Amino acid sequence: MDPYLEAPGRWPNVHHRLVSQIAEDLQPKLLPDFFVGIGERVYVEPVGRVRGPDVFASGEARPLSGSRANPGKMRGASATLAQPEWVAVQQLEVREPYLFIQDVQGRQVVTVLEVLSPSNKRPGPGRREYLQKQQEVLASPTNLVEIDLLRGGTHTVAVPEEAARGCDYRVCVRRTDRPGFLGIVRFDVREPLMAIPVPIGPGVSDVILDLPGALAGVYEKGAFHLVLDYSGAPDPPLAPDDARWAEALLTANGLRSRSPDAGRE
Repeated sequence: MDPYLEAPGRWPNVHHRLVSQIAEDLQPKLLPDFFVGIGERVYVEPVGRVRGPDVFASGEARPLSGSRANPGKMRGASATLAQPEWVAVQQLEVREPYLFIQDVQGRQVVTVLEVLSPSNKRPGPGRREYLQKQQEVLASPTNLVEIDLLRGGTHTVAVPEEAARGCDYRVCVRRTDRPGFLGIVRFDVREPLMAIPVPIGPGVSDVILDLPGALAGVYEKGAFHLVLDYSGAPDPPLAPDDARWAEALLTANGLRSRSPDAGRE
């Protein structure tokens, strides 16, 4: 995993491309009985834009813009009246893709596959929507695969947090043929990603997701080598030992010409 892909400003592009790349990887392996589709989870987030407060030349209290109140008759107006800043709240519609595998004959969704985004791992509408969807899937006869390639944020995948500690990245697998159990695959930033078995259903062999191949395809097709800046620390920064490892690796591959101040990471 390239930690420089995790930057909040870069990940949305990675996220969309990775979902599409995974669909391309899985679909040929599931023909002709299953269809791999891309769905969308839609929610709104408030986007605040601060407008400057009303500023007056005199120290007298004045009514808010558009108010019909008479400041001279305001109760308790012996002190200077504070004027609040007014925030214009806009609703930003966010669309997050996810994958589903559908039985062609019965039209039943047998597996949901999620790639987590930063909004799923921080407080807000994106996390609430994700966790609600997660619980709906867990309460249904549907398999679930959650891919978390983000080091930052709050624990989100279905497996208990204590089972997922001590790793940078994780994949959680819920199989309907193993009730009461959740599988977890752990990766550290220094380790290569591995292929993931994706459950389909009783009597059907797992389909193998080539996760490292999918991510490599995203990197190459998206030409991320043109926009990633390897001269400094990634966002979020690496642990000190990992930062030294990354510095040596980047220098050996000609991606960093001089050593950054690792003490600031």
